[in-house]
Amino acid sequence: MGSLRLILKILIFKMRAFVVYRQLMVCSIFILLSTGNVGKAVAADEFAAFIFENDVFTDNSDDGYTNGMGYAWGYAGFDEFDDSNTPGWIQWISEDLYISTLPDKRRAITYQVFQSIINPTDSEISELQPDDYPYAGTLTWKATQYAIDDQVTDTVSLLLGAVGPVSLAEPTQKAVHELNDSVDPQGWDNQLNNEPLFQLGVGRKWRLVDGNISGTTDYDVITALEGTLGNLSSNADVGMTFRFGTDLLRTYPVAALLPAREVNPMTGTGFGNYYAFFSIMGRYQANNIIIDGNSSAFDDDNNSDLDLEHGQNFVSAGFAVSFDSWSLLLSAVSASKDFEEDDDDRYSFGSLSVSWIVD
Repeated sequence: MGSLRLILKILIFKMRAFVVYRQLMVCSIFILLSTGNVGKAVAADEFAAFIFENDVFTDNSDDGYTNGMGYAWGYAGFDEFDDSNTPGWIQWISEDLYISTLPDKRRAITYQVFQSIINPTDSEISELQPDDYPYAGTLTWKATQYAIDDQVTDTVSLLLGAVGPVSLAEPTQKAVHELNDSVDPQGWDNQLNNEPLFQLGVGRKWRLVDGNISGTTDYDVITALEGTLGNLSSNADVGMTFRFGTDLLRTYPVAALLPAREVNPMTGTGFGNYYAFFSIMGRYQANNIIIDGNSSAFDDDNNSDLDLEHGQNFVSAGFAVSFDSWSLLLSAVSASKDFEEDDDDRYSFGSLSVSWIVD
């Protein structure tokens, strides 16, 4: 009951804080980047989601990646990216890319605003801890375009944002810790400095196997290749997901290896539709600003001195269920360590997302 009460308290705070963060992102990024409006007079489904990630769902260790919160929204059910569903500047970038030109594809686009918080194991120490996770926060905006058919889904994404005090990670964590009577973190004066972030991403999913178990309950197996390049991190991922449930064909395009950060595809599929999943993923990571620290142009020696663990693996499991116009997705992730000096071989966190249809 104590963990449930803590989760409810954090969620209440996050829902209040979300309005502030969304306004910040609208002011600081969308004014500059979203130069085109998405028209409402369009035969496309519009979805939105609130996302909450925290280690209180799993081991409640409150170190490393300890908290994440975001808002996602998107449009689906159209054949081409145009002014009715995609801002003009994104069209200009992607109009000649394969994501826009592949024939006989359905298309979708999603956006995401996300804040993440990282801190060392001992948050009562005010001095720099060079052998542990740094204090760090990121605040990012991401756009992902999809080209979909019944067997293959391609994605192209662009992430922009910042690491450092501008992420507001320090006041967010301190407010949550005050709310639940946790230790007041003392080391935020040593957090990573403000630095712009970017990351480009491409991915492909294959729905390799599918079949019926009984009645309306089906199963499928999805494999995925994903790659990202940027100063936030550069990764090469390969993974596989096994699912069973209902209406799986409709939902496989956004059945991500770390699924809670997308709009839940079960939304609007009908009351009681569901699926459960189990995923494994291997990753080669070339760089990660949280572990490597700020680049030289933004560094003033407030960085950790860690050796990035290049080979990583992730295991996740969870379920999603639809309640007509809204849906719920709950998952847990276990990941191998991020840096060689870490005494713990794995860390974990849980994710909760609530998605709904936008009228």
